[in-house]
Amino acid sequence: MPELNLSVTAGADDAFERASGVFNAVSVGVYIIRSNDPATQAAGGFRFQNVTIPSGSTIVSAYIELYAYDTNYDDSEFTLYGNAVADAANFVDEADIYGRARTTAFVTFSDTGVGIGWYGNTYEIKAILQEIIDEPLWASNNSLALLAIGGIGSNKLLAVRTYEGDPALAALLYVSYTALPDTPTNTSPANESTSQSLTPTLVASAYSGDGTHAASQWQITATSGDYSSPIFDSGEDAVNLEGIAVTPALTLVTTYYWRVRYKNESGWSTWSNETSFTTLSLVTVMYITTQLPKHGLELKMATRQYITVQKNMQVLVMKAAIGQSITVQKNAQVLTLKQK
Repeated sequence: MPELNLSVTAGADDAFERASGVFNAVSVGVYIIRSNDPATQAAGGFRFQNVTIPSGSTIVSAYIELYAYDTNYDDSEFTLYGNAVADAANFVDEADIYGRARTTAFVTFSDTGVGIGWYGNTYEIKAILQEIIDEPLWASNNSLALLAIGGIGSNKLLAVRTYEGDPALAALLYVSYTALPDTPTNTSPANESTSQSLTPTLVASAYSGDGTHAASQWQITATSGDYSSPIFDSGEDAVNLEGIAVTPALTLVTTYYWRVRYKNESGWSTWSNETSFTTLSLVTVMYITTQLPKHGLELKMATRQYITVQKNMQVLVMKAAIGQSITVQKNAQVLTLKQK
């Protein structure tokens, strides 16, 4: 399971703002203050760059750590939100904390006398990060920001170190997540292969990616690129994960196109690249013997075919249509080729 250990890496990526509107992005400390006096309330903001979590991932666990550096200001009472955008701006380009869009998910931090040191790792904030990762325009390597909003109430103030104060003590973010599966590859039948069985077995590459291979979905169509009405669709299949036998039988002399996708705890992979195969065409029966069979020879006639029967180097060529039987009589012995 991938894990990320991120930190604030620039002075513009942490700041605090008074509810009165005073903004500071260059202080050695961020002050998060709950107060009955709106003039002294304050909120902190922390931005993390290059968050390499792919879109569609599931956040398994996450927490923030802030370094409290003054025992006179080590009481926490604030609500942590995420900045509800797909790629958060820094606090110089967007010098605003209170007015930024917030996630609906939040976590309340409340402690007294936390002392000097790292604080916050006991609060699970995965729901906040999940909401950000689920933004439609989220992409790996985007930036995210967390907003610590001090509210109204009896005075509680937490002072935490900024990047300007000490880069080694700037805010930290820890995240573990599960990404979507890697895209599978069609392996069999080989692309553009011919003379394939009417009940082929589709085989794809071994599962690759995070988490557990929970299910697969297989589709076949007769029109390249159009799976709106597939002629075969396994649906979500938790049994046939890397291969599936196709039933009912396909049609002779037909080119088919197919694809597959894999599912894990986070959801579905993208579909594999489409490949094609063509089912078998003409059926030739070669019967070489000095004695014709007593009970005849059965042949499945799925379409009009040419059948060759060879006896003592003499060749009889016949043609039969669907459902038609062929009888070859020689020396009072009968060889019957009929639909099976």
